[in-house]
Amino acid sequence: LKAGFIAVPVFPPNPSRKDTVSMFGRIVAGCRAKTALTCKSYNFMQKASAIKDRFTGAGASSWPAHLEWIVTDNTAVPDNHNTAAATTTASVKRTDTAFLQYTSGS
Repeated sequence: LKAGFIAVPVFPPNPSRKDTVSMFGRIVAGCRAKTALTCKSYNFMQKASAIKDRFTGAGASSWPAHLEWIVTDNTAVPDNHNTAAATTTASVKRTDTAFLQYTSGS
């Protein structure tokens, strides 16, 4: 909350299954997500799938174009980075949403 984000955990879609990519896109649209956290290997699969779909025209469902993907296992903080000075915190109220959980509806 202090970072100004609401966590929305989502099972990563299988890039080769358009139904899961489509569901992911609906969740992203529904919560107006701007950023997705990922790892190097999944980010590679997602990009490769998007490129394949562009060339083959196979994808009726596409990855959300506006979403910024942040690779968390590839992030390094420079030695001269002043974390305390760069950190800003949002004001937090008791009524703020802390966690948004989508379910399958079952």
